[in-house]
Amino acid sequence: AMKDQILAMKSDMPKMEEALINDMVENHQGQRIIMFGTRNHLFKVVERLEEKGVTGAYAPGSVFQYGGLWDNNVEPENWKARTQKALGLAPDAMMEAYGMSEVLNFFDRCEHNHYHLPASIVPFVLQPDSGDQKPRSGVQTGRFAFLDLMAKSYWGGFVTGDKITINWDGDCSCGRKGIFIEGDIIPLSMDEGGDDKINCSGSTEAHNTAVEYILDL
Repeated sequence: AMKDQILAMKSDMPKMEEALINDMVENHQGQRIIMFGTRNHLFKVVERLEEKGVTGAYAPGSVFQYGGLWDNNVEPENWKARTQKALGLAPDAMMEAYGMSEVLNFFDRCEHNHYHLPASIVPFVLQPDSGDQKPRSGVQTGRFAFLDLMAKSYWGGFVTGDKITINWDGDCSCGRKGIFIEGDIIPLSMDEGGDDKINCSGSTEAHNTAVEYILDL
């Protein structure tokens, strides 16, 4: 029954997304709000406000945290300036972060374009093909893997499909202490111009197969 509910929810996602955007545009202008989502969701709100000729839609003190990649990896022109104008945001109210549904914390990006890891994450950099661990010193680039120490009901170790560059020497110019991730975090498949051996394309099929197996026990 839960499997059917999840599948139904997934099929309803476009309608739910449209309802959320309409609610933000029509019912919350002038209010101080906090929004968390992908950059695509954020910019869809911006485009809707631009269509209506609205600028400075939300009250000072509003915060928008976003992450993820653009649809088709195409970045809209002047999207940050357009977002600040339409939403009425100060630059420091747009907070970029890296995360995933399997992790209980997010990696905030500072004004120097560095991602800072929460203390509960133990990071590793692996060779993309072999999976061998790279040295935990200096500046290392490769596949991102980590252990989430906050995970209690499941194993918190993950090997991602993302390419990162970690500065193990740390101490960013923003004042934060500790190691940080330099520059952009991108899928290895994008960087290598093809498909990576670790991706999410088969996750739905794998989930359905697992559920069917359990139900047959």
